[in-house]
Amino acid sequence: MLFLLSGCSSSGKVIAGHFEEMTEIARDNQEDCGAMGRALSKYLEENQSSISRAAADTGNADQKEADYLYFASQELHQATDECDTAEMQAFWKRLSRLVLQTSPKE
Repeated sequence: MLFLLSGCSSSGKVIAGHFEEMTEIARDNQEDCGAMGRALSKYLEENQSSISRAAADTGNADQKEADYLYFASQELHQATDECDTAEMQAFWKRLSRLVLQTSPKE
């Protein structure tokens, strides 16, 4: 799916790539929601600095990039939708905090 971002900034590609990786992790762990949550949290821990740097640099995203990032986030949400374990709640809270801490301020 990254090919859709050929005209987008490198920070947009980085974030989209992270969402795609997390979606694959979620799909690979569909049978065990606890394992899914742990694997996604581990991914965030291992990639926090890359995600933070890219998120801080997305303030000037164009509409195409914003639409694609929305689509990528929805894919992740759909892949995790059936799982509501403590591990998944911890993952979503951690992801939310990361996004809020690094989002460009207007």
